[in-house]
Amino acid sequence: MEIHNEILTNINTRYVLLKKENDYLIIDKLRKTMVIIDDPIINLKKLIEVMISKKVQVYEDAKELPKPIEEPQKFNIKSVAFKVFIKKIYNHKEEETGSILTALTNEPVNAERKNIIEKRIMSYAFQVLYPGEGLNMYSSVYKDTASITAIKKINSLPSSEIGNIKEIYDW
Repeated sequence: MEIHNEILTNINTRYVLLKKENDYLIIDKLRKTMVIIDDPIINLKKLIEVMISKKVQVYEDAKELPKPIEEPQKFNIKSVAFKVFIKKIYNHKEEETGSILTALTNEPVNAERKNIIEKRIMSYAFQVLYPGEGLNMYSSVYKDTASITAIKKINSLPSSEIGNIKEIYDW
């Protein structure tokens, strides 16, 4: 559900307004947090006007807001600082077809931290390196190395067919 529809559907049960001088802030009162809408298509002023017309509860002071019912989730995972090294992959025509992204940390990495780091690296590959491109992602098999290989346009890479299964074992 889009955020503006969710807000309008849950007026006063979850979302209220907090008056700040001559402006309003949308507040999630179950979490006692401010709602940030960064979608340029949504007209925030119009959304607030509609909320007021639907008789939304307006608080003058943040101290008046009810105590939060939903507590934020806490994770017991310590954040790991890491540097990422990127090695570009090229096809036979010298066109970039992907990258190998390897994270180096100052401390040992277990399987759980490896997965967390690799998810961050994958997000970086999708959003920064190759935005809007379909990618195939492959993870390192080593448990102590956080590394992924991102391949774009995998179907256009050159390939060859291996004959029968005996050829695979007799090389």
